[in-house]
Amino acid sequence: MPLPPRIVRSVEEFTKIASELRDKWMGKSDMAITPWFRGHENADWDLVPSFYRKRPIDQRTEREIREEFVTHAPAFSDAMPTNEWQWYFLMQHYGTPTRLLDWTDGALIGLYFAVRDNRGRHDAAVWALDPWWLNVMVIGKDSVNPVGDVLIPGPKQEDAWLPKRFGRLRPLPSLPIAVLPGHFDKRIGAQRSMFTVHGGDPVGLLTAAKASHYVGLAKMVIPSYEIAQVKRSLDTNGIDETTVFPDLEHLSRVVEYRWKEEKVALPH
Repeated sequence: MPLPPRIVRSVEEFTKIASELRDKWMGKSDMAITPWFRGHENADWDLVPSFYRKRPIDQRTEREIREEFVTHAPAFSDAMPTNEWQWYFLMQHYGTPTRLLDWTDGALIGLYFAVRDNRGRHDAAVWALDPWWLNVMVIGKDSVNPVGDVLIPGPKQEDAWLPKRFGRLRPLPSLPIAVLPGHFDKRIGAQRSMFTVHGGDPVGLLTAAKASHYVGLAKMVIPSYEIAQVKRSLDTNGIDETTVFPDLEHLSRVVEYRWKEEKVALPH
């Protein structure tokens, strides 16, 4: 099972627990590896990819969605993916339903996404994941590999989780795996994005956790009454819209928010 949820009431408490998880999962080494983090505006939300939230498992529908996105995207983006994986990552980052879940190796970025759109009416949460644990359990590989990397061509074990848009459909693996994207898009780079790509089981991360004695999955809950001060602390530490969305539109949002004469009052 996942580790019991822990309550965090401040940025300081959150970073302390994040560091404890790193030491527990990765050891106290100097290697630049950390857990991955995913923020949920609502603590009750499950770890389910967007493609599975409103529709049954249907690879044909997913194939049509991918094809429509790839056909029309070049007219709207400067980023030009060169393979199936890069297109899939781009779809996810711009809101198209996929079997991906976004993660980041930046703990405060994960926390920011948890509180960003929360208005203090319900608890938020940040999930933490040991991606090496997941891949050892699912594919027996103590590594998290880059996929869609043009410098490392050739088929990979991970390709079973992303069938080609053309060709015969095959059953998906059941459980998810962790993969690394190339930072070919500015938004993906700014958010320090990592991904789990899910198979036939919509709640595969929890299924993996239930089947494992050692569990690299944990949840931190931010109470609704602490959301506002966590947002202020993140802003003080330089984590705002422009950190995760580095463009003029989001700079304008930051400027507007900081110079509003009246701010919306939170319920607490």
